[in-house]
Amino acid sequence: MSEAPSKRHCVAAAWEAVNREMPKAVRIYTTTYCTFCRLAKDLLRERRIPFEDLDVTEDDEARRWLVEATGRRTVPQIFIGGKPIGGYEELRALDEAGLLAARVADGTPNA
Repeated sequence: MSEAPSKRHCVAAAWEAVNREMPKAVRIYTTTYCTFCRLAKDLLRERRIPFEDLDVTEDDEARRWLVEATGRRTVPQIFIGGKPIGGYEELRALDEAGLLAARVADGTPNA
């Protein structure tokens, strides 16, 4: 007899479904007290790039999922086209290289 899925597995599956079904090409996982989160959102707003802001300040399950999905414990974690690109520094590097708008438009996180 097989075991029922664990709570952790169910939560991870739910977050994966959220990432697949979000209507915006950019999703940013943030906390309320994170300066780099604010900078990332400001950059996206300045470039008029729509994004979905997902606050994980008090959501331990979501934070665990982010670590599993990205290998990182920090926020912000930014996804383009459902794939993680990293945090603010990676977002800024794409912008400075003139690649951010194109990546968002075609949904590809990397060249």
